Amino acid sequence: FTVTLAALLLAATSTRFATCQAKPASQQFYFEHATKNIPAFEKRHKGGEDAWVAQDDLLVVADGVGGWADQGVDPALFSKQLCVDIKSIFDKDPNESLKEVLVSAVKVNPHTGSSTAVLLKFDPTEEDTLLTTNLGDSGYFVFRAQPDDDFKLRNMYKSKSQQYSFNFPYQ
Repeated sequence: FTVTLAALLLAATSTRFATCQAKPASQQFYFEHATKNIPAFEKRHKGGEDAWVAQDDLLVVADGVGGWADQGVDPALFSKQLCVDIKSIFDKDPNESLKEVLVSAVKVNPHTGSSTAVLLKFDPTEEDTLLTTNLGDSGYFVFRAQPDDDFKLRNMYKSKSQQYSFNFPYQ
């Protein structure tokens, strides 16, 4: 079981969670993020099969498909390379659609395998709008601080899982 991503979105004036770099002055919204990898015990020697990108303007989680191991393929190689390529493509053109970023990254990935993926960024034309692409059974939540208590969060949105049935995601 993989807990993929909980995206915590707060206004730029927030100082409750100091986990990312200072935001650019022109950027009103940004992701405050922290990452922690807790792979299954038998996969800890390679850091698990999942990968992520976490930066002020982009969040990505790729959940490598463990079933590839039955065919002698290391699922971690695909998901980790996918995140490297997503970051590279996005950083070159942050205005490109997340779907196109994902498709481009899959096309250049030299490793055999597959992965679910969830990508999030803020819309550059609508500053308070979150743009997402979600493929498979990964997902995300959007939380906001409660108006009366900065340390209590409320769930504003939960993405829908895309899968045929449990543990059989679209890929």
